[in-house]
Amino acid sequence: MIHLMTAPVRLTFAYSPPTISSVSLSRVNNIEAGTVLACAGTYAAYVVTKSKYYLKYRYKTTSSRTWSNYATITPMLSGSNFSFNANIGNFDINSSFNFEIVASDYSGAPDYPCGIQQTGSVGTITGITGAVDMDVAFKCDTTTDITLSPGQAYQFKVTSPQIPTAVIGTQGVASLLPRYRSGNDSFFYLVGFGKPGSAAGIYVNGVKQFVVHVK
Repeated sequence: MIHLMTAPVRLTFAYSPPTISSVSLSRVNNIEAGTVLACAGTYAAYVVTKSKYYLKYRYKTTSSRTWSNYATITPMLSGSNFSFNANIGNFDINSSFNFEIVASDYSGAPDYPCGIQQTGSVGTITGITGAVDMDVAFKCDTTTDITLSPGQAYQFKVTSPQIPTAVIGTQGVASLLPRYRSGNDSFFYLVGFGKPGSAAGIYVNGVKQFVVHVK
């Protein structure tokens, strides 16, 4: 008797993790609270055929440490490419917000932070991994964390055609004082006074620039 044996067949599929190539948040205008989220990216072809792809976001006010629950949104698909462009709701025009956009599938979930300003305009962040130069409406001369002793002052500069809004995320760490404006340059002072080890984020137009530590 002859036994026929067959080897198991193993199928392999090309896979790459989901990516977000661009993210944009904008107010409808300067007086309405409506906010439009636009983003684009890619999923692996295999997860698209299995409908195992997801897109969601969460948000918080810039000064808060507490995020909202994630809200799931449905992207438009063109092959492996996805896009989303819609009004996601009303956000108080007198507050600034941080957003986190997440694209995920079976394997992972790249997340991308972005900010929306207090009074309209458009803030755009290119959603690629690592530090990037972002095409935004301002430039801050300080983008790395700093350390101050109590009573020590530090000056930073923001260049923008419009007067920027600079805020400190956590109270009781340092004072943030506007100094003067020259041309498109606005100058601010930070003076440390908090307890040793305390820290706070510095935000310009709702987007985090650096962290000030007190030693």
